[in-house]
Amino acid sequence: MLLGAGSFAADPAEFWENAEDVAVFQVTRVGNGWFSAVGSYVGFCILWLANFLTAIGRQGREPGTAVRGVLLGAAGFSVSCAAMAAGMLALLPEVIETEIPALVLAAHTAPALANLLSPAIFLGIYTAAVPLLWQVPSRFAAEGSAGYQCGVFLTAACGAVISLLVPFRTLVHAVYGVSGYIGAVLCIMVVRKEAVRFWRQIS
Repeated sequence: MLLGAGSFAADPAEFWENAEDVAVFQVTRVGNGWFSAVGSYVGFCILWLANFLTAIGRQGREPGTAVRGVLLGAAGFSVSCAAMAAGMLALLPEVIETEIPALVLAAHTAPALANLLSPAIFLGIYTAAVPLLWQVPSRFAAEGSAGYQCGVFLTAACGAVISLLVPFRTLVHAVYGVSGYIGAVLCIMVVRKEAVRFWRQIS
């Protein structure tokens, strides 16, 4: 949040200028507009973390804790995304061709900050990948079993090979796009199910 807000505050005039001319820049994007991009990203988050968060939710002792956690987590994450988007838009010509724009924002704010942010981004990718790595073998074998451990190894090996062979930007674009649209359909189905359940309760 501080990184994005700081980049925006350093030159807010560039933010508005780039916002007006954003269509001129050739940006890799999912969908044809902001609505489809938002839907894809929400679907991506739901699809990737649904199984993991469900497992955590089952361990909760009271629904209020889960509700507060979801609301606070979603609010904090949304504010962080908005701040980073504002910072990247303020430096759009500099970040548009980079694989990891956050590092450009950090270097623009303070060069030493980029060195601190690099391991943080690495750990962020790791913590995002672990739930996904956990989901695949857990569908086929009990956790801790030999089959589960073999599944974890094979899944990690496949992920490592693909990530080494495919450019980062291409990989992120493909994974976010496909996962996002599948997750958006899943989200619609969940909303429909909850709406039907609510209607039956009140009728």
